[in-house]
Amino acid sequence: MAATLETVAKKAGVSVSAVSKALRGRSNIGEATKRKIDQVARQLRYRPNASARALASGRTETIGVVIRELNYLSDSYFGTILSGIAKVSDQNDMGLIFGRSLPEKRQEPEFLRMAMEARVDGMIIIDQVIPKKHLSRLADMRFPVVLVDQQIPGLSLPVVRINYQKVARQAASHLIGLGHRRIAVFSGVQGKYKFRAEIEGVKEAFGRGGLGFDETLLVTGEDGFMYAGAYQHVERMLRTAEPPTAFLTFTNGATAAVHHYARLAGLRVPEDISIAGFYSGGPEMTDIRPDFQVPTHEAGVRSCQLVMDLVAGQVSTSEIVLEASFDPRNGCGRSAGL
Repeated sequence: MAATLETVAKKAGVSVSAVSKALRGRSNIGEATKRKIDQVARQLRYRPNASARALASGRTETIGVVIRELNYLSDSYFGTILSGIAKVSDQNDMGLIFGRSLPEKRQEPEFLRMAMEARVDGMIIIDQVIPKKHLSRLADMRFPVVLVDQQIPGLSLPVVRINYQKVARQAASHLIGLGHRRIAVFSGVQGKYKFRAEIEGVKEAFGRGGLGFDETLLVTGEDGFMYAGAYQHVERMLRTAEPPTAFLTFTNGATAAVHHYARLAGLRVPEDISIAGFYSGGPEMTDIRPDFQVPTHEAGVRSCQLVMDLVAGQVSTSEIVLEASFDPRNGCGRSAGL
């Protein structure tokens, strides 16, 4: 039979109230009594009843993490953010529950019901295109929620985001400085903050160079980040009369697709084509050295710290901006097509 507060109290020779206070770290219990209770609790292998603790404290000791679909968990972008969240939640004995933002037939999406039904104490929403009306309801509820890699004008919710616009501008400027003018750009889903920021950064670089940006060389949506679709676009582009001389890829799948096609087509990098690519690791390739250093793990750490501050009622910052960096490796250079 599992040990209870009563059995711990009886063996320690103290009241149930004293055991409860000691195990919750309350300061009005003497140190000697705390040590004794802790020792007995370990001997009896006592584990707090989560349901009872939630009723008593009004908290679930759980953070909700919202992504579009659960299969996104296998993506390295989400995976590194989640590793940061898990690190902080583990350090603070907080559990994690995953919710989806995928549109449903019900009036309220799953993640909104999680908040309305108080199934979690706080929530972290990662890189999603979510109707503003749903996020506004969370803000109106004053529910502790942090957005990761999102930027929604007029919405008063705390945000942790990466400065993709700046690093995209740096990467595009580097390629332009090498003489490239036909630069193929692969990004993600239109409407997302990350996509908007990356494209704005690229266009800034072209504008500063007095150049026009060729929209026909821009690939977005699933083809912009999924390997299969990106590969087809790479093949099509490089078989045209005026192929791009450089590729700027902001997703794992697209970076892997360009490298794979170049290898199979016998193209040298950067002698024949230049590649500036984001790559955070994954099964597609093991020998890609990333040109972008993106602090996704830190974004997870900071978002979890921030949401726990909100749960505790502490005044905290409304926005944290993390800087990515661009460090061209062997893939960037003046290709033979220039």
